[in-house]
Amino acid sequence: MIGDLSQDIRYATRMLRKSPGFAAVAVLSLALGIGANTAIFTLLNAVMLKPLPVHAPDQLVLFSDSPSEGTSTGDPPKAKWGLFSYPSYGYIRDHNESLNGLGAFRSGEARLSVRTEGGSGESAQRAQGHLVSGNYFDVLGVSSMMGRLLSPEDDAASARPAAVISHRYWKEKCNADPLVVGKSVTLNGAPFTIVGVTPPEFFGERVRRSPDFWLPLAFQPQVEMHESVLSDQKVYWLSLIGRLKPGVRGEQAQANVNVALQQFLTDQAGAKITDERRASIQNSYVELTPGGRGISGLRFFYSEPLRMLMAIVALVLLIACANVGNLLLSRSASRQTEMSLRLALGASRARVVRQLLTESVVLAAVGGALGLLLAGWGVDALVTLVARTSPLDVHPDALVLGFTAGVSLLAGVVFGLAPALRASRTDLSSALKAKSSRVGGLKLRFGLAPALIVSQVALSLVLLIRGLAPDK
Repeated sequence: MIGDLSQDIRYATRMLRKSPGFAAVAVLSLALGIGANTAIFTLLNAVMLKPLPVHAPDQLVLFSDSPSEGTSTGDPPKAKWGLFSYPSYGYIRDHNESLNGLGAFRSGEARLSVRTEGGSGESAQRAQGHLVSGNYFDVLGVSSMMGRLLSPEDDAASARPAAVISHRYWKEKCNADPLVVGKSVTLNGAPFTIVGVTPPEFFGERVRRSPDFWLPLAFQPQVEMHESVLSDQKVYWLSLIGRLKPGVRGEQAQANVNVALQQFLTDQAGAKITDERRASIQNSYVELTPGGRGISGLRFFYSEPLRMLMAIVALVLLIACANVGNLLLSRSASRQTEMSLRLALGASRARVVRQLLTESVVLAAVGGALGLLLAGWGVDALVTLVARTSPLDVHPDALVLGFTAGVSLLAGVVFGLAPALRASRTDLSSALKAKSSRVGGLKLRFGLAPALIVSQVALSLVLLIRGLAPDK
């Protein structure tokens, strides 16, 4: 069987070499269709499917995956909670039984004025700082590239102010100084000591350009140059992320967290709780979402457009397949005698169909390889256009390569099956008559062509109408 397949591939390659013009047109048509599908799928994979570069991302849960940022003040939310006060975070962290750890991070980033040690004569640099709990890196499962990361001991007002810098900031602003750990920086007028550098692939819990500094929540007043909100129960400014204990499902953790939240609100209300307040507390809840992919504004805003683009490029590939199928039907007319002789000499129709399908799959494989190259250029252009600063990993991975291989194989079968079945029904007498008189040949040759042409026109009209339709 393997020997027959190898023989079919060699024969298919020789036949395609004899028709370089046909092969070039077919391969180019397929490359454009497969390349477009691969490009959009690569972007969809990077935006919607790839996990955060952390340990066991599938164990992470977010208390809200909304990309919005900011601070809310006033009475507690009466239904779904997305942001939390520091006291509510501390209570849930200490009273849940389903999470191995619960970390908190500021909903948004702080603008920093940075002065380095010994740089008194230089102007201050601008940077972005992210306030996080001391266990933030432990919960995410991140190791330092250099030095150490923040610990719970750093997240106390009495602790020596510590800061962790991103790999990008270390490389661009610190000139990749190997002795940067232990150096002092002044951030918004407050002294901090750099204790570590994050690994190059880590950008935080949000899928975007990484912050320059990660700083303990306990130093919120110094970093934001604002009065402390650490003890204020009516300022909701924290987002939460947790790691599930082994064997605990998300539904179990959500139920446990909701119990802790409602107990916190009950304790906060005190002994003179009203019936209205009690009912409001019973309606308060948290909806946990999978946190392995982090928080992504790109995913929030572009998931539907990407799915629509995926459907559109699938139609483009079908048009390309119909075009190549038409070319194969035209080419099969010149091979009627060859096929009929093979059938007359004892070859089965299944054997002839397999040979012709092998030629189609070889064409599709070459088109897929070229399409993968075109997809790389297309993805780079799309990322530059809409997500230049986002840390999207658009390198082809096993999923993208498998998708391309599957699409190529499917395309080879789709455009090659009908011509192969038609050619396998040819008999020697009709082929000889067709060779002497082209009238019969034309009827046989173009039996499927009108259907394929109509399909191409119909699919093209669908794309044209969708492109001209106004957006709602």
